[in-house]
Amino acid sequence: MEVGPPMAEFDRVARRYEKIHTANIAASGEDSYYFARAKLRLIHDYLAETGRPLDGLVFLDIGCGTGKIEMALAECFAGATALALDPSLESLQVAAARAGQGIRFICAGGEAVPLASDIADVALFATVLHHMNEPQSEASLKEARRVLKPGGLLFVFEHNPLNPLTRRAVSTCEFDKDATLLWPRQAKGLCRRAGWVSVRRRYTVFFPHFLRGLRFLERRLAWLPLGAQYVVIGTKG
Repeated sequence: MEVGPPMAEFDRVARRYEKIHTANIAASGEDSYYFARAKLRLIHDYLAETGRPLDGLVFLDIGCGTGKIEMALAECFAGATALALDPSLESLQVAAARAGQGIRFICAGGEAVPLASDIADVALFATVLHHMNEPQSEASLKEARRVLKPGGLLFVFEHNPLNPLTRRAVSTCEFDKDATLLWPRQAKGLCRRAGWVSVRRRYTVFFPHFLRGLRFLERRLAWLPLGAQYVVIGTKG
């Protein structure tokens, strides 16, 4: 693990993060890991839909936290590796203790990524930008673009402010006290200003566990602004 300055805000909840998160999303009937796997499945399906390679990808995960994405990566992508950054050293220690092979953890923020240019295939911000101010978000999105190969894809997942259950979950969550939810148009604007092209949006996470039999409909409902989250997708031109 490569170490930089710690981030006390998430250091103090790192060892309790999954417990807090799972309790906070109890109404969904799912645990903390379900949402990480759902994000990776959406990315997998999008890559398949657009005819892109699925094996041996390099992921750049900015704001990886305790590494739920990294734990689930091998389930969705054969031979994938990850460059996982977070400013919370405590969170990275939790992540590194349980991650699989091929994961490089770096203690750093997204505004100055200590990596070479043009080395990753997919950049991921998994409900991270609502913890940043606008200049930090734009700088981080520019850095992610620099690190990706030409034609690489960006996936920015954020909570949907239009969903009342989402707003309640965020307002009552211990580690979301600083959160400022982004409207989809704001997130798209940030991505465009950071130089991403072909920027588009999809809504996701429509059905709780007791309605899981309907989840096959989610891709058809991607246009409907009622999902608990949305994803903004961009391309490095």
